[in-house]
Amino acid sequence: MGYDIGRDSLFNILADNALLIINRRRCGPKTTDSRLWAQQYPALLKGAQLTDNESVWMTDITYLRPVEGFVFLALINVNSG
Repeated sequence: MGYDIGRDSLFNILADNALLIINRRRCGPKTTDSRLWAQQYPALLKGAQLTDNESVWMTDITYLRPVEGFVFLALINVNSG
């Protein structure tokens, strides 16, 4: 069409005419993708006899979304024999 225009000018024209699609990114942290079955670990304690206190510690983390931002929550469960 004979127009010589740069990327930024094109974006400005599109935005001025409400033709620009805004790519909204997800807020918050990226967490584990549990769909990846190959990275799951076997149950190592299945059938194990636990005799000593504090011989097994289980942990997990997650995040909570308060009104603004996010915070991590870490959980620790220690067996009591």
